[in-house]
Amino acid sequence: MLDPYLLLPVYPVPFLEITACAWTSDSDDSFSFLISWASRWSGPISLVMTTAVSRGSIQHEQLIQRLKSLRSHPSLNSLSLHLVHVTNNQYSPSTYLNLARFFASSRAVMLFPADLSNFLPSKFHSNLLSRIHHPVRKPLLIASAATSVFSIPDLTPVILPRNYQMWCSERAFLASRTSDWNDCIWQLWLEEYGLGQANLTVPIDNELDASADITGLVRYLLCGEICC
Repeated sequence: MLDPYLLLPVYPVPFLEITACAWTSDSDDSFSFLISWASRWSGPISLVMTTAVSRGSIQHEQLIQRLKSLRSHPSLNSLSLHLVHVTNNQYSPSTYLNLARFFASSRAVMLFPADLSNFLPSKFHSNLLSRIHHPVRKPLLIASAATSVFSIPDLTPVILPRNYQMWCSERAFLASRTSDWNDCIWQLWLEEYGLGQANLTVPIDNELDASADITGLVRYLLCGEICC
């Protein structure tokens, strides 16, 4: 069961922005991680949050009030939040990322498959925007160095058009963040680049925080087309 757009951005999202698409649970830690993560991403965010509480219950009302309180944090002014009700045995990371992407309102999105406890480098969003030419037409990998499909680090974020023809395959069994995302990366890469190697690296941030290790050290934007 889905409750889309429980929170909407305070201001309209510019069409040429890049929306960060991510998912998390409704745990106490997730709320604090979200606030910290958003402080390093100044652009729009489309977030899917999963919960096992029943609609109409006291716990559900408490959760809704807690979600509304997120508006008191300036870093979350561009957040759109979508609540997915799950049972304890439901778990589909690809489904949650697909939903976050579907509800994004910008032309381009960044799929962030890792947990929000993995922070971005400072000024990541502004550095990224300054080096991306719109419209984004193909998937762009964010990794630590030039790579091939055989050596992409786990949970590497990807930038792609919101309406790109391929979506991550959803599975109900043996699902995990890493395995689901590895499958999705394979699909994206083979769709666009075959088994070749991306040969263009673009530095996007020379100031790296020790806590910003999402794919090794995030320093380069890799793509199969000229993007800067």
